[in-house]
Amino acid sequence: MRSLALFISYSHKDDDLRAKLDAHLSLLKRQSVFNVWHDRRIAAGKEWAGEIDQALESAEVVLLLISSDFLASDYCYDNEMRRALERHGQGSTRVVPVILRRCDWQASPFGKLQALPRDGQAVTAYADVDAALTEVAVALRALADEIRRADPQPADHAAGEAESSRVAPAATPAVPASSGTLPESDGPPAAALPPPKKLKIGAIKFWFVELGPFELDWPPQIGMGRVVMLTAAAALLFVIVAAITFSLAVKPHLDEARELMRRAEYGPAVKSIEAAPSWSQTLPWVARLLAQARFGRRLDAGEHIRNLTPELAALSQRFPQAPDVLVFQGTKSYYVDGDPQLAIEQFTHAANNDPAHIEAHFLAASRHIDLAYIALAQGAESPARSAIAQAQQLIERAVKQSPFAQTLPRYANQMGELQEVEGNPGGAYKTYSGLAAVHPLSALQAALLSWRLPDNSSALRHGREMSESALSRVMQSEQSPAESGDAQGWTFRVGATDPVELHPRAEKACLLAWTIAISTSLQGSAADSPASGPLLALAPAPAPAPAPCGKSAAADLVREIVCVQVLTALQATPLSNPRHKTLEAWRSDCSPDLRPLQALPGRSRQ
Repeated sequence: MRSLALFISYSHKDDDLRAKLDAHLSLLKRQSVFNVWHDRRIAAGKEWAGEIDQALESAEVVLLLISSDFLASDYCYDNEMRRALERHGQGSTRVVPVILRRCDWQASPFGKLQALPRDGQAVTAYADVDAALTEVAVALRALADEIRRADPQPADHAAGEAESSRVAPAATPAVPASSGTLPESDGPPAAALPPPKKLKIGAIKFWFVELGPFELDWPPQIGMGRVVMLTAAAALLFVIVAAITFSLAVKPHLDEARELMRRAEYGPAVKSIEAAPSWSQTLPWVARLLAQARFGRRLDAGEHIRNLTPELAALSQRFPQAPDVLVFQGTKSYYVDGDPQLAIEQFTHAANNDPAHIEAHFLAASRHIDLAYIALAQGAESPARSAIAQAQQLIERAVKQSPFAQTLPRYANQMGELQEVEGNPGGAYKTYSGLAAVHPLSALQAALLSWRLPDNSSALRHGREMSESALSRVMQSEQSPAESGDAQGWTFRVGATDPVELHPRAEKACLLAWTIAISTSLQGSAADSPASGPLLALAPAPAPAPAPCGKSAAADLVREIVCVQVLTALQATPLSNPRHKTLEAWRSDCSPDLRPLQALPGRSRQ
């Protein structure tokens, strides 16, 4: 693989940040992705200006490390940057601004270029500088792949072109002009060969492709040239037939499988690939896709990724840059290694490798939401806002690539969770309730959010009704999994770093039953509940566990989820509101170790 020449232009006052960036580019250098040059590589005794000019003229990528000192440097601004932008305009190099420190750079000549880190946020504005520089390194790897695809390097001809001249064949003696008589021969004259007959073959049709008609000598006059020509024709015919067969019998299944895998629907993806002709599984790219889909199906079936570590290592060695493999690696980093930052990098890398992979986008966004909750629990509002902004960017990019993503429950619910942590429960309620009629999880989330809305008995009533309908669908086991409670697990938080999943139908039904009971009590005690009309059958507060729950460790986990939601609603409800006493009663059986979920200073419900 050819290394791309990368030139770094920077102010010496930013040498420390330049050195840290250089360290983050080490893997790219080791893998021969880039050959990095900066003026610290000038050897003693060399003319520095000439060395810089030579390196700049040969660079295929130029990094401008932007800061106020860079803008103030006459040499950086007037010489290096000016020449780099000239070459960028000519298409002979790619200029990438990297914003090191906050400064007024948008009005500069390079202000219209796409800057790094994302959205031109300064490296030093990140809570973790390494996270920002990692983002730069990942983006540069993607840029290198793009450059190579757009301009593949021709093969090396350093040995020189082969000699074109050849020795001319000996001249054929001229044939004397015919004298009207045949030349004398020692034997009898040879018998004249009959002219060959013609074999005619009509047109051959393969679906929408038509070949022919053909006309061949018969019997065939076989010679080396004709053998070569017939062999080439047969090979071409085979390639055409194979391409048509692949396009009609295999490619639709692969395209469907890729789309399913981008939504982490690995079981249906396996079925789609296996529905193609069995011989197609011997093709390397089909076998690669099938191996990844089968691994994902095992995760969907409930196998913990901790127990699949050896298989994941083998898969990563075979397909290190495959988006789904990067998603699996990020899942392991998060759930096994306890490293959310590495998980973010792997999910983001997967999203960059396949911008249509909405699962990778939403997983990366989910980990940024984790970081936001952690920052809020520590009272650090600025890092929380930064994490929320990055999550928002990922979600917006996913929805732009695949607009239907916002109609899928687990993605739509994540958009609602983002609004929650932003301090906008009203907006989150609208997001959840918009899908409540078709997705039980959305109905449940809408009901939980209604507990926090100020004096809104209609939202409480609607939430309770949506939860009752969702419980009915979940309990109807004869329906399809999508209608009986979503095949995917339901994820909730019992703390900033403790997301838990509910998978079995009984666990989901237990949580819905708790939600209905509490919503019923809150509806009766709401400050704006109607004084007339039939009396509401209030559930006592607190009440024993609902019938679907039973007694098990799973029921205790559901109870913790309920308690966190009650505590969060209690935090948002003023003492003067009648619902406050009801919530206090429901919290009496909760563990004192549980805490409400934090959010940014809120906005009023829209």
